[in-house]
Amino acid sequence: MIKTRDRLVGVLHGATLSDESCKSCPPFIDAVGQQLGVAIENARLYTEEQHQRRLAEILRDIAADLSRTLDIEKVLTTILQEIGRVLAVDAGVIFLVENDIACVKAVRGRPELQMERWLEHRFSLENAKPLQEVLLSLAPGTFCQPNRRTLFEQGISRLEDVEWCLVVPLVNKGRAIGLLTLEQIGHCYDTEEELAIVAAFADHAAVAIENARLYQIVESLNHDLEAQVRLRTQALEQAHDALARQSEQLRALLNNTVDIQEGERDRIARDIHDGVVQWILCAMYELEALAVSQQRSEEVRRRRLSAIQSTLQHAKDELYQVIHDLHPPLLRSDGLLTALKTLTVEVQRSTPLACRLRVHGEPYRLSPKQELAIYRIVQEAIRNTLTHARAQHIDVNADFSATQVRFQIIDDGNGFLPAAVPLNRLGLASMYERAQSIGARLHLESHPGAGVRIHLELAAPDGSALDGNALDGNALDEEDQNAYSRVTG
Repeated sequence: MIKTRDRLVGVLHGATLSDESCKSCPPFIDAVGQQLGVAIENARLYTEEQHQRRLAEILRDIAADLSRTLDIEKVLTTILQEIGRVLAVDAGVIFLVENDIACVKAVRGRPELQMERWLEHRFSLENAKPLQEVLLSLAPGTFCQPNRRTLFEQGISRLEDVEWCLVVPLVNKGRAIGLLTLEQIGHCYDTEEELAIVAAFADHAAVAIENARLYQIVESLNHDLEAQVRLRTQALEQAHDALARQSEQLRALLNNTVDIQEGERDRIARDIHDGVVQWILCAMYELEALAVSQQRSEEVRRRRLSAIQSTLQHAKDELYQVIHDLHPPLLRSDGLLTALKTLTVEVQRSTPLACRLRVHGEPYRLSPKQELAIYRIVQEAIRNTLTHARAQHIDVNADFSATQVRFQIIDDGNGFLPAAVPLNRLGLASMYERAQSIGARLHLESHPGAGVRIHLELAAPDGSALDGNALDGNALDEEDQNAYSRVTG
């Protein structure tokens, strides 16, 4: 008998050619049997050690692959390929499970099986009870009963109908996230060693899946963060550009305001010097002449006094006109439309420009700040037209509705490209600034040779019922001269 560790592993049989018995043979045979037992045990241990070494190398290679890549499909395919180095495998599939739906993520098999056609195949686990049982129990299962349906049968059209030799759950944190299934012709993978090997590969697959999912979460968070950073950066850049533009506009507006103030001071000084001062000087000369003519007749003195009175009246009118230009008294007393109508009458009277005001809807009063800002915008637009446009007509249209007030200033002048004109030109900065100060929206349209259209829109004040001081736009046309007369005298 050949024994190893008191376990019978074989029998050594000997025979002689002579009829005589060999008294010394039994001890010799026993000694040879013991040596053979030791040799067989050593060979078995060596084979097992080589097998375990190869298995450790394979698992080490898989762990290295896991550290080199987070591509889940690539890692799972590698796991199926490496199983074939330690076990005989005719076909293998790795499923991932989500919400009771199984999806094929990796396949391996004989060429005639065309396993690649099953990649990304999905099915409900309700249609594959054996697989569902393994998922629920979290324990490997073998389904090698007679007459089972295998991949090698003709007519397998649904992967969920296959009864696998071995099904191992892929478990992560106590939850089954997938399945590893193996098939071998004529074998059921039912030894403890085979189950341990497949379980080790299943553990690696579960680690790979978890790492890949964590990586995808991190990548998604990084992508979202990068998108938010890009959006924030763009917003900051836009805000910076907007602040730069606003700063430039404010500088332009300040310069323009200073220029307007200086120009207005020059105009007021010139108007007073050329108008009021001259009439006062004329009255002084008349008074001196009256003093010299004390010896003359009463009639001459009356004429002199009448001339002085007329001269002082002219001085008063000139001074009143200067005051009106600074702040039209009609704007406060009679409202915006009366002041605008007076302005258009004065423009038409004193310049070659045909200027008219048209009113639509039922007018109502706005706040003093709003009326003053609108008046100055219209005044600036008319001044720009007179200075730059070479226009023949300018229309000021006012449209009152229950929700908003709209003004249009339209001329038939040369026109221009708005984008090509700096905001500090043509008084545009002050017009935009005044519109913004009252919560209105100002929009300018123009093309070379097509004149200019300025649109001003603002919301109607709450509860804007018809005011007793509201101006009737139709009646206004009949009172042009009367309105002007109220202003000038």
